[in-house]
Amino acid sequence: MHRGNGNGSSRGLPEGIVRKGLVARQFERPNTDSAGLLLLDASLWPLYANEEAVSILCYPETPQVHGRWLSRLLVQRIDSVIQKQGDCSSRFCNGFASGKRHYHIRVFTLKRSLGNDRGPTLAVLFERRGRAPLDLSRITQKFHLTQRETEALQLLMRGYTTLRIARGMNISSNTAKVFLRSVMIKFGARHRLGILAKVLQISKG
Repeated sequence: MHRGNGNGSSRGLPEGIVRKGLVARQFERPNTDSAGLLLLDASLWPLYANEEAVSILCYPETPQVHGRWLSRLLVQRIDSVIQKQGDCSSRFCNGFASGKRHYHIRVFTLKRSLGNDRGPTLAVLFERRGRAPLDLSRITQKFHLTQRETEALQLLMRGYTTLRIARGMNISSNTAKVFLRSVMIKFGARHRLGILAKVLQISKG
């Protein structure tokens, strides 16, 4: 499958998400059960991967980080979880095996608000199975979320679109957008990817 220009560039990603290029300087398999986060463009080319995502996808390889080589390896592993039919977000398998560890995959469709075609289109979250799901209680208390804002956040973290969130909460799409916008404001985020990043940051900490 063709994936863009193959240079592994992270140019154009939202500020605060990029950390020194594609990944950290040295690859190590983390001992934590933190979620892996992968950002892809419209061609499903990796723009960013946190250390957990690299560990999950590349295991048992232990590569020294070289942008082009690592990008190609990630593309190969990403191909293994993509089905041939469906649109971008629906083509991902539900799970992925990394050694003896098994991960549930959640896919988030991102709006293009960066003014170019190089920004992320999908955010892919890898959560280890058999572990407790993300606990949003700390986040709810920290940011003083209302019950309805918490419900919207919970559905968003499941990978739901605005329409599915509205249906799940039995409200209109416009009202769902209002709750999500309120969460973004309280999080200090400019987009839904910022919400996802904030949740992962706090959960990891």
